[in-house]
Amino acid sequence: MTPAPEEHGLPTAALLALIDDLDGQDPHALVVARHGTVLARAAWAPYRTDRATLVYSVSKSVTALAVLLLADEGRIGLDDPVDRHLDLPNPHRLTLRRLLTMTTGHSREQTLAMPTDPRVLLATPPAYPVGSRFAYNSPATATLARVVAAVSGEQPGAYLRPRLFDPLGIGPRWWRRQDGIDQGFSGLHLTVEDQARLGTALLPDAPPGRVPPPRVHECSSHGPGDVHSCTLGVVPRGVREVIGGEFVSSAGAESGADPGHEPDPGIPDWSRGYGYGVWAGRHGFRMDGAYGQFTLVLPDTGLVVAYQGATTDTQRTLDVLWRLVESVAADPLPAADPAVTARWRERVAGLDSWTARDRLTPAGGPGPDLTGWTLTDTTDGGRLLATPGGALLLYPDRWSTGILTLPGEPGVLPVAARAERLPDGTVRAHLALTSSPHRVLLTRTAAGTLDARWHTAPLWHPELRTLLVPPQVADLAAP
Repeated sequence: MTPAPEEHGLPTAALLALIDDLDGQDPHALVVARHGTVLARAAWAPYRTDRATLVYSVSKSVTALAVLLLADEGRIGLDDPVDRHLDLPNPHRLTLRRLLTMTTGHSREQTLAMPTDPRVLLATPPAYPVGSRFAYNSPATATLARVVAAVSGEQPGAYLRPRLFDPLGIGPRWWRRQDGIDQGFSGLHLTVEDQARLGTALLPDAPPGRVPPPRVHECSSHGPGDVHSCTLGVVPRGVREVIGGEFVSSAGAESGADPGHEPDPGIPDWSRGYGYGVWAGRHGFRMDGAYGQFTLVLPDTGLVVAYQGATTDTQRTLDVLWRLVESVAADPLPAADPAVTARWRERVAGLDSWTARDRLTPAGGPGPDLTGWTLTDTTDGGRLLATPGGALLLYPDRWSTGILTLPGEPGVLPVAARAERLPDGTVRAHLALTSSPHRVLLTRTAAGTLDARWHTAPLWHPELRTLLVPPQVADLAAP
């Protein structure tokens, strides 16, 4: 049972407004915590707060933590040249710090054209002097993942298991691999609860005016738990001071703007600066993954907001989250009107992404390959979705869950699906790939033609196979 949000300065009315404001943005899951205490949880069916999903570039923040922990252990130095730890040519003398802050001197255009191969990054002459420009990219973090593996002798995820994941109560998770190494730049799968614990672990030892909580270094991984105070102190103070305390300018990254440059009003939350795997925000800093995977960390107030969703208008989502953040008071508030509390509980219990189906529009570009797929009517008013790798019965009044496979591919696709017939005879179905932010929008015309489009397309390769869950962790991804 979570405490009343007002006890920690958060108005329940602000949470209700948040739910309303997120409508149509395909929200999936939310956790709000303050000083280690969870104040609110919400999930929009078929999504859950306790199921891991692909968090895209939140992975970069976790990889940065691995590098900073290695440095805290004295095994590396942030100003070490990369070739001290990787047996690769490093003609431009790039250091770990330059990779962490994405100030290698390469332009955005250069990094977008590169594969995520450390050899290419290190060999490519930077367009600008090393250290003079910020350019957000994935090759830098892919290289850092290789460094973590080389120095620790383990996969980055395995290195972090006893140092970060286990102490925070983060259960078995998985990371997509590239050339046998955890990707680092993407590919990590976390629950929204995990995100909240990671964010809380980066808070200062004690907020102003508060006594530090007990230094408990063990959180239960069985169930969500209502208090995250066990996360405080897991990440060494020196690491926390670096990851959330030093930022390079990201405003006018190609124009040489200084760190005090005014944020771009069009993208204010991506022009305030970038640190060691995190973005500077209007308040505090955040971990940030594609399509709206966010962990907002506010050291000054002890607030953490963890969010998962699927939208291309991520600035709009952040604007909504910031309104919640800005509603928080320093001190406890009077108790909410019982009617407001009852309304909040009712809303949370009934959240369902299906209610926004009319506003979830297809992305551009091709949809997934539907070779061998059929959608047929059943005698009980449902629809049978049959694929070469499994079948699922779909109904208009509830989500059906199951596991699909792809012929010739290892791994599984955890899915949830739902379908309805429209007045014109068209059948509309949604297939949510629940271990990712993505869903497929299926349409069967009155003539029987089946079409599929992504709502948000998987990055790099917009194909179902890129979302497969490895066989060894398939049981962890059950929808």
